[in-house]
Amino acid sequence: MARFYGKPSEYLIRNEQDNRNLSVRYVFIIAIVAIACFVVSYLIFKHFLINSIAVGILVLLYFIARISKQKSDRYQSTSDKFYHGIKGEGSIFYELLKLSNSYIVFQDISMEKANIDFVVVGPTGIFTIEVKSHKGSVSFEEYSWLRKNIWQAKSQALFLHNFFLEKIKKDYFVNPVLVFSSFWARLKFGLKPQGNVIIV
Repeated sequence: MARFYGKPSEYLIRNEQDNRNLSVRYVFIIAIVAIACFVVSYLIFKHFLINSIAVGILVLLYFIARISKQKSDRYQSTSDKFYHGIKGEGSIFYELLKLSNSYIVFQDISMEKANIDFVVVGPTGIFTIEVKSHKGSVSFEEYSWLRKNIWQAKSQALFLHNFFLEKIKKDYFVNPVLVFSSFWARLKFGLKPQGNVIIV
């Protein structure tokens, strides 16, 4: 089993929790608006409120509820993306555990201008692994989206290469790897590296 150092991405965990909490806050606001609508309806029924004022209050409450619902949905969607990122990195973590003990794996390496999901060092070389949890077809038809991810993987490998040059004066070649962790991801260009990036 490979030797591991590091821990799961604090960035993903923190952002998933923050966005989930914001989503829950807006759901709470929607609940308060629902209660306020009930109170206003009761006051209309008991003739304590003039109909025109009551209608104005109900319209205002409707818009508050609608805006809160939109914000809640947006924060929940963002939270889901971070959650899938956590799951994706976790599934790659378990795959990397299967490497022999001649490999060392560093998880969630944060450097000045890079955050690398995994760095694998072993007899076959040094690899940076960028994990994506996207589903569906992955091909160059969505080239601008894929190009950004390829660039990210390459820049992480280059950054680590330059770090080795500066800090320990060694010129190690670092292999960039872009991994799509979702079971539902379908790669459409085979195993040939794209722009010197191994994509699996």
